[in-house]
Amino acid sequence: MILYREHLQSGNGTSGADERVDEQVGIHEVDDDDPGAQLTDNGPKYHSNVHVGELHWDTDPTSEASTPEAQTQLTVEVDYVRNESWPANGSPFEINNTNNVALIEAIERNYALYGVDLEFVESDELTREDITFQYPGYLPDPGTRIYDPEDIPMNQTDPSQLNRWELGKIEDEYHNDTDALHMLWGTSLGDQPDEPSSEIDERTSLSGATGMAMHVGSPDGPLVNQLPYETGFGIMIARDDFSKNDFHGLQSVGMHELGHAFSIGWADDAPIPTIGGLVGEHAYEVYSGNIGMPNRAGGIDPTPENVSLPNSSVASPTYPWWSLMKFGPAFDTTGVRHPGEIPVLHFSLEELSTVDFEAIPSKED
Repeated sequence: MILYREHLQSGNGTSGADERVDEQVGIHEVDDDDPGAQLTDNGPKYHSNVHVGELHWDTDPTSEASTPEAQTQLTVEVDYVRNESWPANGSPFEINNTNNVALIEAIERNYALYGVDLEFVESDELTREDITFQYPGYLPDPGTRIYDPEDIPMNQTDPSQLNRWELGKIEDEYHNDTDALHMLWGTSLGDQPDEPSSEIDERTSLSGATGMAMHVGSPDGPLVNQLPYETGFGIMIARDDFSKNDFHGLQSVGMHELGHAFSIGWADDAPIPTIGGLVGEHAYEVYSGNIGMPNRAGGIDPTPENVSLPNSSVASPTYPWWSLMKFGPAFDTTGVRHPGEIPVLHFSLEELSTVDFEAIPSKED
């Protein structure tokens, strides 16, 4: 079955039964030689029901050097901030679920369901002493924006939390492989006044976020980089905001922030409001399926993708907030529609319609 996006929407989202595509929240068995992933030891290989094809990648399936596979392979360099209260000091390579599958392996397998081949490489275990840099005039490169130290007094930064200056320092000093996307698993993001916020609009608060990407991944995203200077920072996960047992939540936020790096999910994003007006057509994140909270990030999702899910806690037969680019953990279909050793989380058709690997943050082209 081939699904064309223009068949799914009439301008107001997938609101009718004739527009609803429940199959996008599903997987199917494939041959061992096909892209995909095993969900159980010695079990069959699966692929998502959604395939991103050659027309999207502008590739030729008859040319070995020009195939989607050549464009969907990426190395991810992983650093983490040491926390002795977590298993293995908080390394995502050692945080296991009840089936003894590591968190990083679960993310790899879930992305493999979409034909995306990720290789995570464990790099540095950082201590708070390694990264603490509270002076707000830290400049990774000559000529970048200079702040008056009095703007953000040192005694107002919380050494137990990450602040935007430290994120710049981490990228500058601990990103070893510039051919890889840089990923940090760390502590909570700092509260005001040291919280990461948009350079173009300092009123944009990111305090309390469970993860952060350099920008939303859209062509307009770099207009509102989340750091006040150009570091090319990749993505970070606020690991310590989660329970040690919340494997599902950690997997979901990891996949969500990686999604921004791969330009997934910006089609419904909004312009960012500033004092001088709106900036960037798709620069401010709109969480998929947000139909009732206009003040959350970029506001209401103008094109929610309703699906029917086998979830007894949802009274309505359709469910708009289920996919990976939503706010909070995505819906897990494991044990409901198929067996599996890991949560199986899904991207929507609209989210995948923008995917590309052309401008990975923190990776040199």
